[in-house]
Amino acid sequence: MTRSTAGPLAREAALLAAALRDLLAEPAAHAGAGGAGGADHNHDGAAAGFGTGPFFGRTAGCDGSQAHTGFPAGQQDDRSGGAQIVACQACPVCRLVATVAAGRPEVAVHLFAAVTSLAAALRATLAGPRLRRPRKRRQPCWDRQAGEHGRATAAPVACSEDRCRMTAATALGHSHPESGLVIGVDVGGTKVAAGVVDRNGAVLASVRWPTPTKEPAEVADSIAAAVDDLRAAVSPRPVEAVGIGAAGWIDRERSHVLFAPNLAWRNEPLRDEVSARIGLPVIVENDANAMAWGEYRFGAGRGHDDLLCVTVGTGIGGGIVLDGKLYRGHAGIGAEIGHMQMVPGGHPCGCGNKGCFEQYASGRALVRTAHEMIMVSPAAGRRLLELTDGDVTCLTGPMITDVARQGDPLAVKCFEEVGSWLGRGLASLATILDPGRFVVGGGVAEAGDLLLGSVRAEFRNNLSGREYRPEAEIVVAELGPPAGIIGAADLARH
Repeated sequence: MTRSTAGPLAREAALLAAALRDLLAEPAAHAGAGGAGGADHNHDGAAAGFGTGPFFGRTAGCDGSQAHTGFPAGQQDDRSGGAQIVACQACPVCRLVATVAAGRPEVAVHLFAAVTSLAAALRATLAGPRLRRPRKRRQPCWDRQAGEHGRATAAPVACSEDRCRMTAATALGHSHPESGLVIGVDVGGTKVAAGVVDRNGAVLASVRWPTPTKEPAEVADSIAAAVDDLRAAVSPRPVEAVGIGAAGWIDRERSHVLFAPNLAWRNEPLRDEVSARIGLPVIVENDANAMAWGEYRFGAGRGHDDLLCVTVGTGIGGGIVLDGKLYRGHAGIGAEIGHMQMVPGGHPCGCGNKGCFEQYASGRALVRTAHEMIMVSPAAGRRLLELTDGDVTCLTGPMITDVARQGDPLAVKCFEEVGSWLGRGLASLATILDPGRFVVGGGVAEAGDLLLGSVRAEFRNNLSGREYRPEAEIVVAELGPPAGIIGAADLARH
């Protein structure tokens, strides 16, 4: 051993000898000097409360994974003045410390610190001429309203430090590094669809099945089963949280479904019901809001911070993004554009009013319009009657779409009628909100220009002050049916 490598060892050996002489001479003077080291000290002197000198580290021959002995973790001995001895039995140093601790705990605390320091110096010296201070491990920055470390007893929140990556999901007790995976769920009156979504909005795995019943408890069970299947599909990667898009009115806290027309949800605490079943953080959002957010983040709304998304399916839903933020309104139930009144005293609506927007510009309106036209001129509706064996009550939106794509005049006229109503409604919304872009999604919107041609024309004809203002774009949604799943997942992540 050269002079340059022997120096540090000699200094540490001298410090150890002095410490032992001092302890043996006046052990009582040092009682209680050790801190209350935890069971996860891994032979780290600083972490165990033995000091902060430059050579503390794991003892030679012990990897810190063995079961600890001496005084059990969490147990103190009065003779040590509150010091806690934790060690393993796999290496000579720990066996020595445990033996000394049996009779002289006040000495063992300081002996452990001294020999640990010496071992660290030996390792550093043999590794090279530079002695490196072990990097100090950063403590987790739990930001809780209440609860012990590792056990949340109140609602978890994300860490407030800008540079910290601790999320609410991690704070709930999941110690895995962020996987970036979140599950989105789209719940409607007829189906539960769910998918695992990554940070880029890609759906990695998905499931879909009919909504089993309209009973709230069984719907919650169905959601939990979907989540369990998806977690198994991506295991061992952890899922951080779950976002649920529900067809109904959601409260501002995104926890309760206040009302759902197609399910028996009346002030239903859906967030807590599902979270209790799956053990993950959950948020609940209106399904049209979830679709709007998905398109804003990953679809046709990218780059447009003022955006209005319209879902045209059986009814009409809306989602509004203003200044890059999802707009929910005072009580959380804003953007219910399908129920703004278009025709006073018009067609009855399921909401209890008459003449609502969705009674004239939705999939339901498309079918009713075709039915009315066929009743007036059966010859003009011959192709549609062939598809239904002459029973107009069996008409569906997809049937009308297929025939319209083949150029059938009556089917094309149905789309023009519905598109005209939709364009008028969007013009009124533009007067109020002035969005830069309208994104139209839903099953009816899959007809593309069959619908949007008349929408754009009627929008332009009815736009207030159109000569003096920019005209908002009207485009088809890009994400398709998974938009609600993707948006709900991303809202849960953020």
